[in-house]
Amino acid sequence: MLDFTQHRWVAGHREEAHSDWLQWILAQAEPAEVLRIFGVRDPRVLSACAGCTVTVERERRVCYGDEGKTGRLDLEIRLGDMALLVVEVKLGEAECAYTKKQADYRAALEAEKLAPLLVILVVDAAAEEYHGFRPWLWADACIELRLAAVRSCGRQEHLRAAMILAFVAAVEQNLLGFPWAGREFQHEVAASLVLPRATEHLTRFLETCENDEENRA
Repeated sequence: MLDFTQHRWVAGHREEAHSDWLQWILAQAEPAEVLRIFGVRDPRVLSACAGCTVTVERERRVCYGDEGKTGRLDLEIRLGDMALLVVEVKLGEAECAYTKKQADYRAALEAEKLAPLLVILVVDAAAEEYHGFRPWLWADACIELRLAAVRSCGRQEHLRAAMILAFVAAVEQNLLGFPWAGREFQHEVAASLVLPRATEHLTRFLETCENDEENRA
């Protein structure tokens, strides 16, 4: 595995870089993959969005408040006319992020007569929602992205799979703190904390992959 901790583009806490990379991946994904990456597994929604065109917009400007304040949505994802997702990308825990603006974004979308699925992508979260945004963990998104890479390999789309896995590796190393091959821990305590989490994460992926109908097919 390559060391992404030294890659300036994704090593630092630049939400823009992660959002840009996600946009590229999502724009080439199947509707069901997009929904699953953000934890949407309702069979009715998945069925309704099958075959829809996926459109991903970065930093769409929205207006809110009586003073005409504006903000920018990290990711606005349209699945034809059947579903709309708005994703706010955070590179840490929800409790450490500034989430108050999500209330303004929700109000702006409601004023536009839109009813999107609202997701805040975080490393960890203690609450079930943040101003209407449902938290979804990077670890869970990475598992779904790994599955998307497996499906891409099955379709002989190896370059796409490689790009997805490069992004996943960067997230797992830099945001989740998992080790990369060849890394030596200076303290046994650090190894005892990190390695079990990484092992559990990869075990979850393998179990999910075995149960994935598309990959079995």
